[in-house]
Amino acid sequence: MVMDSGAIRQIGEPTTIYRDPNHRFVAEFIGTHRINMLPGRIEGGRFISENGAIIVSTNLKNGTDVLLGIRPEHLSLGIEKEVTLRGEVVLVESLGENSLVSVRIGENEIKALLNEIPALHESVSLLLSPKDAYIFEKQTGLRLRN
Repeated sequence: MVMDSGAIRQIGEPTTIYRDPNHRFVAEFIGTHRINMLPGRIEGGRFISENGAIIVSTNLKNGTDVLLGIRPEHLSLGIEKEVTLRGEVVLVESLGENSLVSVRIGENEIKALLNEIPALHESVSLLLSPKDAYIFEKQTGLRLRN
């Protein structure tokens, strides 16, 4: 059970809660590396970040202010998946086999847990599958389902 200020946010097995959070608080609470939360809107069947630098397909209704949640471990380097995020490496934190890499994409900074270690200030492309992106209503924190 995950509680937030006395309110039950979600009940379930830890793995299920991690993979399928139903509230922003749950997504931020569960996981070793904090989930990236990016503000934006749903327009034309796509999530568009506030500055337009990040776009992810969705079938949610237009006009909704939302937060896009992306776990660092759901990002990888390359240009093969359905969504490619391009940005500049601004910080590399070595964790042994992996690195937690901060990438600036427009005005946003996101963290990716990577096996490969890019160079500081290198331009990189991060891959994301839309199935690994969570969309939360900005005001209530409730997850919106595709």
